[in-house]
Parts: sequence; structure tokens; C-alpha cells
Amino acid sequence: FGARTAELGRALAESGGLSEDDLPRTPGGRVERSAADVRFAERQREVEADPADWGAWFRLAVAYDDAGDRRRARSAMRTAIERYTRP
Repeated sequence: FGARTAELGRALAESGGLSEDDLPRTPGGRVERSAADVRFAERQREVEADPADWGAWFRLAVAYDDAGDRRRARSAMRTAIERYTRP
């Protein structure tokens, strides 16, 4: 899982599809919840618009993780891995 996630992250970064880590953080380093919720809604709309897009699923997984939902983050990442096709 970790190796495949890293592979997808590299592929997405190379194609310019990796989101910038620009959300505001608390002094403890966690993403501020209100910002995470806004980003999550954006990512969810991306997946709804194109459920076959593995990059959208990857970004949704990151949004779930930012919102503190690790279980759904892993599930979304598994979907991204299933839909990924190597170039």
C-alpha cells in the first residue's frame, strides 16, 4: 500500500496534478478543520464529476486525511490505486 501510494504521488506530481500543501495549520501542526472541510468539499466534487479519475481519488484521500478521517482516506487511496494505470 505504501509503495503504491508513493508511486501514485510521484506520477501525480510529475503531471502537475498534485495539490499544494497550503492549508492553514494549528500551532500543533494539524490542518485547521474549517479549511480541511472546504478543501474536502472541492475534492468530493472532483470525484463526483469523474469517478474514473485516479488523481481525483488520490486528492480526495489526502483531503480525508487532512480532515482527520484516516479510515476513509485509506479507502479512497485504495480506489485511486485500483484506477491507476501506469503511463
